[in-house]
Amino acid sequence: MRFTVLGIPVKMDFFFVIGLVMIWSWAGGNRAGLFAAVLVGVFTLIHELGHALTARRFGARSAITLNLLVGWATYAAPRPLTRRQRNLIGLAGPLTQIVVALPLLVVTYLVLPESGSPEALAILRTGTTTVAFDVWQGAVWAGIIIGLLNLLPLWPLDGGHVVDSFLTGALGEHRGRRAMLIGTLVVVGVVAVLGFTASGIEAPYSFVEREVVGARLAPYSALYRSLPSAVWEQIRHFPGHVLDFPLLLIVFCGLNSFLALQRLSRAAPTSPASPGADVREPSSVPRSVVEISAPPAVVQAERTGWLPGTLAPFPSGWAPSPWLQAHLQMRAGHESEARVLVAHATDVGGPRWWLPPPEERPELATLVPLLPPTLEVGDHERALVLLGVLASYGSADQIASFGVLLYNVSHEAETLYLVAGGLARTGNGDDAMMWLRRAVQDQPDHLRLSTDRLLGHLHGRTDFQHLLVEARGGP
Repeated sequence: MRFTVLGIPVKMDFFFVIGLVMIWSWAGGNRAGLFAAVLVGVFTLIHELGHALTARRFGARSAITLNLLVGWATYAAPRPLTRRQRNLIGLAGPLTQIVVALPLLVVTYLVLPESGSPEALAILRTGTTTVAFDVWQGAVWAGIIIGLLNLLPLWPLDGGHVVDSFLTGALGEHRGRRAMLIGTLVVVGVVAVLGFTASGIEAPYSFVEREVVGARLAPYSALYRSLPSAVWEQIRHFPGHVLDFPLLLIVFCGLNSFLALQRLSRAAPTSPASPGADVREPSSVPRSVVEISAPPAVVQAERTGWLPGTLAPFPSGWAPSPWLQAHLQMRAGHESEARVLVAHATDVGGPRWWLPPPEERPELATLVPLLPPTLEVGDHERALVLLGVLASYGSADQIASFGVLLYNVSHEAETLYLVAGGLARTGNGDDAMMWLRRAVQDQPDHLRLSTDRLLGHLHGRTDFQHLLVEARGGP
């Protein structure tokens, strides 16, 4: 389902609705559960609108996707956003969510019955709550608590991205990101050791009731405190306690940080070349993680596959790249099949594959027009390969838009270098220099500046030569 809110296109997946139904069911399948589910859906959209509208304020094109229990905003700017702008975009989501929730909490709180009133006594006698309390409780969780959790300094939460920007600014791209990921894993480990108990889950309720709302909620105290335990009892009957929201959030942060740390370790920058060392050969794409980890038999099979009639068998666990498969389909006259293959070139999972550096395969230029208008990042390594293909054969809009999407996910200098090279190739020298300055700021690489084939289009510019001196550590 697609619609527009405040000029921002929104794609709501069917699984988002399923997630809301699950929340309603977990909350008891009653009126309170219905309000909880509706408010989670509404505040998820409000959260993402905070991101998207702020990004649009900085000149980026924004869009929102709502999926199973989560949502995310993507934005593409014609030039790199500053660290301050990215931080403001990151904070805008949870802060908008919290700010919108506060008036709703105040209004519903004011209409709750006073302690000792006939309405309050009736609530205690019958064990039922009012609509105002159901809305208040749902707004606390969906608006305030989830918003505050998003501000935690854990990767990949919004608060974690803000802390990461300061760490990478102070320590450099690689060391700063590594510190952020390791810090998140340490926190996750501590929480895992402490564990989650029913009393631990009840603590936020007890604190809010005692310190914030006071006597007005006293009529609901028995019901209010018992709710977390009741939910916990339901959760215990599911395998692995996977439906416990705080635990699920911690597991999500830990798993995401672990995978990101693995990627970061494999893509660690090499030490500067010693005197007399071989200088890398010119290329528009440095030897990628995918290429480094490919056995020689895979490299040979992929390279020969691009030659007419020479597709060789691939080792077990490996397959021809989707780019090669699309090329073969195009050669056979099956354009629709080729479109499907390139559209899923960044999908997560499936057999491993490898692609030669794009400049070796000019046939890739015929496949770029088959790409869908909206590209998905998907697998990080495969997304880098796609960006390399776009840098060599795509349009400036394709390069910049997908580069922004990928950089928002990875925050790696490699993405910046690729976009700069692609924009230089397409004649957008000023924009290319903006991306390149940011790349040198994050990870100086004077060898790359000197030898990259696509960046060669900038060698005649005075500002490029100044940047090269800066990357070498000169005055």
